Amino acid sequence: EIQHTSILGIPVIGDESVLKSPDWANCVMVVAIGDNALRASIADRLASLGRRFAVVRHPASTISPSATLGEGTVVLAGVVINSMATIGRHCIVNTMASIDHDCSLADFVHVSPGSHLAGHCRIGEMAHIGIGACMLPNLSVGHRSTIGGGAVVTTDIPGDAIAVGVPAKVVQ
Repeated sequence: EIQHTSILGIPVIGDESVLKSPDWANCVMVVAIGDNALRASIADRLASLGRRFAVVRHPASTISPSATLGEGTVVLAGVVINSMATIGRHCIVNTMASIDHDCSLADFVHVSPGSHLAGHCRIGEMAHIGIGACMLPNLSVGHRSTIGGGAVVTTDIPGDAIAVGVPAKVVQ
């Protein structure tokens, strides 16, 4: 039981059931869980309760004024998001990742630390880009696909796939 304690100095108010109380109706929230499916499930439940979501961006991130960030998105330290990039709802752009110009991330995407997406890349809903992965320009990763850590994506990756290696190859 962690209710009425704190984590990193932030009070723990209780479990999810507390959020049904009208006392929290005007509170904006963020679901910062790395697992895309779990994050989507929790965000959808909170949205069904009428809850609103914040965009959280670390002060040491750089985001172009022409980029757009969807509600519930978290942008961590050292991230660069360049011009005309579109980041969907409830995405996580993790430490030191870069999203270049005109990229598009669908909802519930996780871009892991140190990953780099060149210009005009498209990432499908609930896809996961592993730590240190890179994508060449004008490529797409399909919905619910996973790119393994350190992979270099040189061709489009279909949905529901796992791709690893240099160059990245679909293994499942």
